[in-house]
Amino acid sequence: MGHLLEIDSARMQVGGRGGCRTILQHAYLQVRSGEAVALLGLNGCGKSTLLQMLYGTRKGTFRHVRFDGQPVEKAFREPKHVRYLPQFHFIPGHLSVRRAFADYQVELSSFTADFPDLTRCAEARIEQLSGGERRLIEAYLIIRSPSAICLLDEPFSQLMPLHIATLKRLIRDQVRAREKGYVIADHLYRDALQICDRICLLKEGYVSEISASGKELAALGYMND
Repeated sequence: MGHLLEIDSARMQVGGRGGCRTILQHAYLQVRSGEAVALLGLNGCGKSTLLQMLYGTRKGTFRHVRFDGQPVEKAFREPKHVRYLPQFHFIPGHLSVRRAFADYQVELSSFTADFPDLTRCAEARIEQLSGGERRLIEAYLIIRSPSAICLLDEPFSQLMPLHIATLKRLIRDQVRAREKGYVIADHLYRDALQICDRICLLKEGYVSEISASGKELAALGYMND
């Protein structure tokens, strides 16, 4: 049976006496191993905040996170259960690429097989990589890591279309094999929609599940093309 990660009643308010702004209110999101969920929403609507609250690196005003029905306060302490790809670079630049792959228990040979045009990166330090190469390796390590659920925040940002296509294939292969579950938040929403089983829209603090029709997305204010 697959694993289930949930966040319930997520609330986030920012500001003080001068004014308080609600980013999330009673938001609910779930993801199971064996599925990929697209998390859509306009800039600043709280997608990253919701993922960070799921992961436990941000507390919020209130949240209730469960993994397989059991309360989880700090999911980041259980990498076998949950991994998170933030928007920023998170691997220290002084580390070698080999060391980073060893730390995340991912075979470096699998990376060079999936991206033969980047075999030279295997002998480099993280700080010697271009921004796109660094982003690709960080996304790859999260996707390939032995974790039940992966939370991906802008995984396709800065990447070449060919590399995006490979990451999408890897995600779908793992989902079809029921090895992992994914939540994918990305402004390149068309790429996310192509590989996701469900679509959730975050708007005005609430999460709602929607269809993949362009008409519905446009009506909800997400698409304007």
